[in-house]
Amino acid sequence: MHFKGHLCPSLYERHLEVNEYAQKIPFDSERIAMFDRIFQMLSNEYASQQLEFANILGLHFLSSFIYLSVDGLNTHSKSNLIENIIAYLDQNLDSTLRTEDIAQKFNYSTSYVLNLFKKHTGYSLIQFFNLKKMQKACEYLKYSDLSIKEISFKLGFQDPFYFSRIFKKTIGQSPSEYREDV
Repeated sequence: MHFKGHLCPSLYERHLEVNEYAQKIPFDSERIAMFDRIFQMLSNEYASQQLEFANILGLHFLSSFIYLSVDGLNTHSKSNLIENIIAYLDQNLDSTLRTEDIAQKFNYSTSYVLNLFKKHTGYSLIQFFNLKKMQKACEYLKYSDLSIKEISFKLGFQDPFYFSRIFKKTIGQSPSEYREDV
């Protein structure tokens, strides 16, 4: 597909502004169907309304490459990545994970995962992971007789005092105060 006209330079500049990182264009059946529809219209339709519609659809097709994260064609795969990371974090609350390990697990660069995760959740990856751990700690404190030391080990903290500091910073109370209030 070739395109030309006064919009070309501004579309290219917009592409450079919007897409901070070089990225692969994911396979997407909707985009392919859109291209097929444009191709069929340009091959078989000669009425001015159909040609005009094909041109407008062509602009939408081009914009789907420029605005990958806005169009919805790529947001599904990004939100799936975030959902998969969150599920992985939930399954590994008993572990000590580094951001690099998580990024490597999902075959993305650390900076990409960090930026995407913060954009979608509002939290850094480790901050979110600690929040999940504290949420689980609250469950243990409320519904079990495990000691604070046992809970800290269960959640991957080797130092119960560090666990207590993180808990207090996150929840606003020490684990023992939280248990008494419940």
